Order: sequence, then structure tokens, then C-alpha cells
Amino acid sequence: MVNNEGKRYVLSGLWLLGLILSIYLLSFFGNFGPLSNPLIPFPYDTIIAIAIGLVFHYFAVKSGFRTEEIKSIIKEQLEQD
Repeated sequence: MVNNEGKRYVLSGLWLLGLILSIYLLSFFGNFGPLSNPLIPFPYDTIIAIAIGLVFHYFAVKSGFRTEEIKSIIKEQLEQD
């Protein structure tokens, strides 16, 4: 059986799979792929890569959560001040 904490760790990392798949597809169909005439020409593949990076950065930040270790570190830092 999988506990809820384990599910949370796995689900919070799903954005990474989406990022890897998106960049893989963009690289394949873009200027760096094996196609002689890429479907996504040079400046547009870079612009799309920037957009993908920004979108998945948002998902990465939103999927973050405080673990018990982080909570204890924050508590220690607040007590020192």
C-alpha cells in the first residue's frame, strides 16, 4: 500500500515528466531534430521553449510543499532571531 505522504511526493513531481516530454517533442520537431525541414523553424522553437519553461516553472513552484524537515529548519531559524 502507498501512504498519502508518498502520493504527495510523486504527484508533486509530475510537472517534471511533462517538462521532459514537452522539450523532447519540441527538440524533435524543431531545428535541433532529425528532420531536414523542421516543422518549427529557428526563432519559433526558442520562443516556444521559453514559454514551456515559464509554464513548467509555475507548476514546479505550485507543487512545492513544506516537509517536516523544512518546518523544523524554519522553526530553528525563527528561534535564533
